[in-house]
Amino acid sequence: VGWDWSYMANDEEDHALVADEVAPTEFALMANTSSESKKLETLQQEEEGVDGKLAGLLTASKDLDNLIKSQRSKKNKEGLGYTAVPPPTAQLYLSP
Repeated sequence: VGWDWSYMANDEEDHALVADEVAPTEFALMANTSSESKKLETLQQEEEGVDGKLAGLLTASKDLDNLIKSQRSKKNKEGLGYTAVPPPTAQLYLSP
């Protein structure tokens, strides 16, 4: 990469005008890049905050599910051998 010095060969050209045309474009690009970098940084921080909140909600949801399961009555537990109908009573009284 090199510099193009060919414009210096022409003494009639206004070199200050050439410099003024290039400089505002470069400064505009630098300002735009800086602004976009700040926006990106802000969005990344917001994403981290949302990820943390989501993780907290998932943990709370699991804890709530565990609490609900632990508070079920014995009659309503599924798959554990519990039934709503009690077993038949033993025949303690014999007829005379």
